[in-house]
Amino acid sequence: MKNIGLFLCSVTGFFIILGCLFYNSLLIDMDKMKDYVTESNLILEEYVKNEDKVDSAKGEYISRLLTIKRGMESANTSFLFDKYKVIKISSIELLIEAISEEGEVLIHQKNKFCVGDRVEVMAFDGSNLELTVSKLCDEYGVQMESAPHSKQ
Repeated sequence: MKNIGLFLCSVTGFFIILGCLFYNSLLIDMDKMKDYVTESNLILEEYVKNEDKVDSAKGEYISRLLTIKRGMESANTSFLFDKYKVIKISSIELLIEAISEEGEVLIHQKNKFCVGDRVEVMAFDGSNLELTVSKLCDEYGVQMESAPHSKQ
């Protein structure tokens, strides 16, 4: 009877230690990603608020984003953060594409809007940024006056 109690205490202690290790690995993964996400959010905010500054130093911004992307790709994270990492890397790739083009931003539309409308764009961190639509094109480059349908 004494051995069973000792065995149960040992098993319970093992699971507590295992839980702590798992929790610590999650914290380490979040800490690795935090700096990369923060830096990419700062670049996105600069791009939206001061597009002329970003356009004049495109090379520097693209270089910073590529460094962030490489850092995220090489960061060893647990399987729990793999999907999050893929989403963030694809967001950075879209931002690189947007900066490298001539003043154009690729967005995924949810509601109808027209040229001249002020729209809210959700940033990588979930915050909203307001933009004025000056030109609107479809995926083939054909100019449009409005985007009436979702994901058009």
